[in-house]
Amino acid sequence: MALSNSTVASSAPLAIPSLPNSKNIERIDSLLGTSRAPKFIARSISRNGSSFLQSDLPFPRDYDELLQQAKKATELALVDGKKLMEIEFPTSGLESVPGDGEGGIEMTASMQLIREFCDCFVSPEKATRTRIFFPEANEVKFARKSAFEGSSLKLDYLTKPSFFEDFGFVEKVKMTDRVKPEDELFLVAYPYFNVNGSLKLIILRT
Repeated sequence: MALSNSTVASSAPLAIPSLPNSKNIERIDSLLGTSRAPKFIARSISRNGSSFLQSDLPFPRDYDELLQQAKKATELALVDGKKLMEIEFPTSGLESVPGDGEGGIEMTASMQLIREFCDCFVSPEKATRTRIFFPEANEVKFARKSAFEGSSLKLDYLTKPSFFEDFGFVEKVKMTDRVKPEDELFLVAYPYFNVNGSLKLIILRT
């Protein structure tokens, strides 16, 4: 199956893609400045380490600015050949960390941020070739009625829990059946929601 199949994992989604390794390495680190407000430093270094450039990247003032920074960082990582990266957004305020909010509320906020990220990152012509996997089938139903209502993005699931799961009867979801030949980009929403979802992510990546 000929896919560019880049995989983007998004949890309680600050965009920190894996460290690129092309001629110029773009790296975004978060550091605390001398003031109370955190400061981001963008570093660029050549493969042989012969040059080093550094410039300030301001801490985002709002979620719109955060999403644009995430978009830019993801684009740089893809250009650099990275196929798998994790993008994490603070859902309870820009200075929050996962767990600051109640689990269900954080997941709902993550879903909305994932939609907004896709709107600015995925071009309209590629929307139908982008597949977003949620932890389970019920999450897909909720997404279609809420954050992703009217979206052309393909929504899918990693697991399909049932009443009989507690008794050891599980409806297996084959990732080979979920992936389509026309898919170019996979985005996995909060992949660490459960262990089975994480295992499915490994299969999807391979």
